[in-house]
Amino acid sequence: MHNMENNVLSKQLIVKYILQLDFSEDAAKLYLVLSENGPLTISQASRLANIERTKLYRMVDTLTDSGLIEKVLKYKSQKLQAAGLEQIKRLIANKKAQLAETENHFDEFSKTLNEMTRPTGTQVRYYKGREGIKQILWNELSAEREAVGYTHRNLEEVVGKKFFSNYARELERKKINFRDIRTESFLASTNETECDADPIMTGSWAFLPDSVIHLTHNMDIYNDTVAIYYWENEDFFGIEIENKQIAETQKSIFETLWHLAKQYKVPSKEYPNVVNDFVNLQK
Repeated sequence: MHNMENNVLSKQLIVKYILQLDFSEDAAKLYLVLSENGPLTISQASRLANIERTKLYRMVDTLTDSGLIEKVLKYKSQKLQAAGLEQIKRLIANKKAQLAETENHFDEFSKTLNEMTRPTGTQVRYYKGREGIKQILWNELSAEREAVGYTHRNLEEVVGKKFFSNYARELERKKINFRDIRTESFLASTNETECDADPIMTGSWAFLPDSVIHLTHNMDIYNDTVAIYYWENEDFFGIEIENKQIAETQKSIFETLWHLAKQYKVPSKEYPNVVNDFVNLQK
């Protein structure tokens, strides 16, 4: 009984692996029976894999061209056999190369798609939950050169260290400068959770006391978009407003506050874990 269960699990593993190489379920079943039984005729493979013979005939050339199976030619006969492990390794290498090429061209693809599908008029998008806030942050990677904003509490609280680290690295890779205004509520959250106060190497931040600006949520401004997002206990939501005039107004308010922030420094006694990371804007 135990051996039977192991055999079933082994078959499931092989089928799953072939599926992960982007082959169909029928192709995975065919590969399995050929691996189990050695070279088979079309009729034998059709019966054991439970694939209709005419359909199998149509599959054979495609699967041999892709390298998953091989034809064994003998006098007046032809059989099929599963590709060996070295060929499977080559398929994996090809898949990795294709994925890397696809990833390398993503920025070009994204820019072209945005230009083709850019909507007219004001757009308002609503997001819910932690994943929604992650999506808002990831959308900001489309910023052209710079994004600015206000941070109410440390974002690692809501999206986690791993996601935020990946987000910060992408900002750096895309050379997006991020200027950020933070208040005492942010510094307190960083002290409490021991989060990284300034993990974005391409950014800079300024401090304003709560007496100057009382922040209760985060807001980021980039391109023609204003993103507002909030979390408290289990309440997570955000909106994106894509409107050029609104974005310009919010950017103007931000620049006024950014200039004002040059007069203030982080109170080192209250926030010793943060003060060393503070960017001295007066230099």
